[in-house]
Amino acid sequence: MRPGIDSTPLEALKWLINEARRYDASVSLHINLQKATADNDLYHLYEAEDLLCKGIFGQLLYRNAHSARYRTARINTKLEWESGLTQKRIDDLMAMLPELQEVGTIHIDNFRPFPSTGHGTSPEDIMPYLKLIMAYFRDNYGVDVSSESTFNRRPNNDNMYGFQPWALS
Repeated sequence: MRPGIDSTPLEALKWLINEARRYDASVSLHINLQKATADNDLYHLYEAEDLLCKGIFGQLLYRNAHSARYRTARINTKLEWESGLTQKRIDDLMAMLPELQEVGTIHIDNFRPFPSTGHGTSPEDIMPYLKLIMAYFRDNYGVDVSSESTFNRRPNNDNMYGFQPWALS
């Protein structure tokens, strides 16, 4: 934030996105769409609706399990999409930051097909939903999704050709 100018981080981000245009540059937001953090109100909804990835014995697969505040769990991408909550979160983000539509790009951190063996969903089950998310951003907002992976380590994988214009390997 700019001291004495911005009253919120959102205001500062909007300024930065708009200021970048003056220099023929773009600011892409880096988000994590597949992680739920315990200090977020949606975490409890996702837990109650059984949308968090589970292990084979039905246990939640936590990261940072030792910290109640920063406890995180992966979201079951398939179940979240089918519930309509993925689309709602994307719509809410784009309503909050319409500047992203003008920029035309967003970076989804660690955008991978995480399995949820407790729900019987494999990485192969999740892949079509990653494409649906990319298509939703593109078709509804004109926004391309980039991420860290091209998925090229999986046999018989299409590497998101036609969906993902850029990726880090």
